[in-house]
This record gives sequence, C-alpha cells and structure tokens, in this order.
Amino acid sequence: MKIALAAEAKYVNRLWFDDRKLLAELKNRGHHVQVIDWQDKEQRVDHFDSIFICTTWNGCHHPRDYIRFLNKCNAGKPRLINDREVLGIGFSKSFYWPLLEQLLERNEHDGTNPSGVDGTLTKSHFFVDGEPITAGGCEESLDGRSLCDILEELEWDTRRIVLKPAISASGFNTFVYVPEGAKPIDATQVRPGKEAFVLRCKNDARRTFVKLARNTINNGVVLQPYVDAVESEDCAEHSMVVIGGKCVHAVKKMPLFGGCRTKDRTFIPTRDEDRKRIPVNDNNNEKVKEMREFAEYLVQQLANEFGKNSVSRARADIFYHEGRPTLCELECVDPNTNLEVVLTGNLEAGGGDSREVVAFRKQALREIVEEYARVIEERTATLAQASG
Repeated sequence: MKIALAAEAKYVNRLWFDDRKLLAELKNRGHHVQVIDWQDKEQRVDHFDSIFICTTWNGCHHPRDYIRFLNKCNAGKPRLINDREVLGIGFSKSFYWPLLEQLLERNEHDGTNPSGVDGTLTKSHFFVDGEPITAGGCEESLDGRSLCDILEELEWDTRRIVLKPAISASGFNTFVYVPEGAKPIDATQVRPGKEAFVLRCKNDARRTFVKLARNTINNGVVLQPYVDAVESEDCAEHSMVVIGGKCVHAVKKMPLFGGCRTKDRTFIPTRDEDRKRIPVNDNNNEKVKEMREFAEYLVQQLANEFGKNSVSRARADIFYHEGRPTLCELECVDPNTNLEVVLTGNLEAGGGDSREVVAFRKQALREIVEEYARVIEERTATLAQASG
C-alpha cells in the first residue's frame, strides 16, 4: 500500500525521531512510504491509499492553508488518518472542548460508563473579538467586556489564570497571569525562556488578552484557571500517548511556570506488562492507571461519535487534581508521541543506564513502534478497501 506521512518542510528531509521509526517499520512490512511537505502545493496526493498527519506542527500558524490541505487530501475519497472529521474538530480547542463536555455529561446521565472511569476537564472559557476563522465553535463575543470584567464574572479575579490561543501547538503564546492577591510565581522556578510569558501587571494581562482575542486567525483566546497540581512531583502533567485506542506510554513534563524541578520528559511506562518488567514507583501505580484509563476513555468517546477506528493516534495531557485525572488538552491532529523519550528520557523507575534498563527501553520502544505501524497499516487497508 502507498502511505504518505505529512510533515512540515523541515521534517521532510531531517525526519523527526517518531516519523523515522514509523517509516522504517512500515517499509519493513512491505509498504511504499513517502514523507510529504503539507505546504507543497505541487504535491499530488490522489495516488496514496492513506495520508497520515504526523508532524505538521506549523499548521497552527497557517490555519486557512492547513484546512485547504486537509480538504485536498480527502478529495474524491477518504485518505486521512485520523479521520477528516476528527482532524476538523481537533484543530481548535473551541470545537473539541464543548464536544468532550457534552459527551462526558451525557454518559454520566445515561449510565454509558459501565467501567466507572473517573475524570474531568479543566474549566475553560473561549472568547473572540471578531469572526473566528472556523465558524461553529463555542467562542463568546467580548461585547465590550474587559479581562477584569470577565474574571469577576467567573469569580477568578484572585486566581492565577492561563491565557492561550484556541488554535496553537507546543505551548505557543501560552501565558499565565498572576493578579494581585493570587499565589505568586517564583521567578527562579520559571522555565528558561518563559519569563516574559508570566504576566504580573494588570495592564500587561489586559493587553495580552485583547491581542489574543483579536487574533481571529487562531480562533481567539482560551481562559483556564492555573491548577496548582501541575507543579507537584506526583500530580504533574502527564502526556498520555494513545495508539489504536490503547495508552502505550506517557511522558511526565516539567511545568512551564514553577513547582517541581523534576527532569523534563520523564518516561512513564503505562502498559501493565511494562510496569511489571521493571520496578516503578508503587505509590504512583494507581494514579498512572487512572490517567491511562481516562485517556483511553476520552479517545473511545470520540470514536463512538465519529466511527470505529476514526482516531488512530491521540495524546491526552492530564494531571491529577483533587483526587481524579483532569484533562488540560486532547491533541488528536498531530500529537508529538514522544517516542524518543522511551529510549533516552529520564525513567520513572530510575536505574540509570544499567544493562537491564537499557534492554527494557529498547524492547518497550520496539513493541510500541510495531503497534504504531500495525494500527496505521490496518487503517490504511480499511481506507483502500472502502474506496474500491
């Protein structure tokens, strides 16, 4: 079968680690695989059986072109992985967030969560000053309201607040506002390069909010409360990587703006077989299990909504807050699956570079990549068969 891996230009010839591993495994399985530049207008796509959206991370800076590219890929027949509908709602937080709220609320009311998976979403509010690039989201108009007015309405005026674009990637233009009376952020604990993104002055916060809200090309601005749990060692944000509906591994991330100084990009084994192979933090077992189950549950809800196997790959960014997993972002367009962390990142279990640990890492990576390729292979076969 003919499979395209879509990437931004700089990752076409200098492949991202994850793409390199996936490409090699798919080729080993006998497929013709080509990495294509999503911005290359001369690139033909109609001869591919599938087009897997991999590392198109600059798409958030060119949303109109990106949407045109997705439509081009599906012209005549479905080719996209994930499915076009999933990519469409996943492109803007103002689209997928209210859908997730609706799905979780519906399941709670009609009892369609027999496994009892527990979890919640970070409280999020969306605002835009103008017409967003993609209509139909949950953005509210400012209607002359200032940031201070909105924070008073939400009763968030003495809380630390996160501001970020509705369409973004890799923490792009993510700010935290620390109003008077809120818990301070220690400047020495802010990650290098992020000092300018901590807003301590009301006027700076107001100007930033207005600028983000008026940026209709990125569908305006998201406001979320800054949750202290993200700063703790055990409850810090975990990126749960879900492939084929199963969470294959996770990465614990160092917070941008303060708190625990754990090494960034810590490999957290999530598969039961991996957690049995090598000693891990027993105190963390239950939290990891609950976050894994919640990530898989969220992806399953999208699959129920858009069709079986519509979500081949996703990443749920989850922290543990008030005794339950809490989602801060679900990336189902082009998530970084962080495969290199499995091999080289800090390991939850410790163990340094012992022979046992190195062997464990290599085996875990090999099995994850094999599963990754299998999922893309099976989805490609389904797409090829459906198109005749």
